[in-house]
Amino acid sequence: MGSPIFGWLSDRLQTLKWLIALSIITTTILLILLTLATSDIAIAGIIFAIGFCNGSQTLGFTHAVASNATQLTAISTGFISIIIMLSSGLILPLLGNTIFILPILIGMMFLAFLALFLSKDTI
Repeated sequence: MGSPIFGWLSDRLQTLKWLIALSIITTTILLILLTLATSDIAIAGIIFAIGFCNGSQTLGFTHAVASNATQLTAISTGFISIIIMLSSGLILPLLGNTIFILPILIGMMFLAFLALFLSKDTI
């Protein structure tokens, strides 16, 4: 659900970086709230919101294409695909113990945020 909305917003606002950054910050806050949630309805709502915010990861492909030379488009989008699949495959088995994995997830979010703003400023 979040991907088409983030795509529409990026076209409307003419920015990718700030939408991706907003999604990273919101997801980090929601992950912290997830560890504090006690009711099933709150947990379901937070998980839905995390999924919605993660819809912005499709903007990463657009950012990679716009930030790299035409010859490197396939390599950059393939690299993003590998990172997305590997990170979810490595993190999911650890999510059973959310309190211990939370600092790792927040660190990964910070690194993604940092990499976003260290990339070329083409968008």
